[in-house]
Amino acid sequence: MPKTNFSTDEKGEMNIKTETGDIGVDYGTEPSNLKVKVENAKGDTSVNLGGLSTANETNKDVSGTIGAGENSLYVKSRSGTIEVK
Repeated sequence: MPKTNFSTDEKGEMNIKTETGDIGVDYGTEPSNLKVKVENAKGDTSVNLGGLSTANETNKDVSGTIGAGENSLYVKSRSGTIEVK
């Protein structure tokens, strides 16, 4: 399965969606003001961000905020591994 990697910072809004394939999001600098929502129908989900206060955390879905959550990250996959760090 192909993997799509993103290196990013926390500015603004980032939306990533795929039907199949792995997704990797790597923050070069630890985010301090971010709203996170990750949805995965089939596959593993891993979100490793310091300071993330989770509202929901399962093997398939993770949502939460860091700081005030003024910036956002939304990642969705129907089938594949999602890793956010």
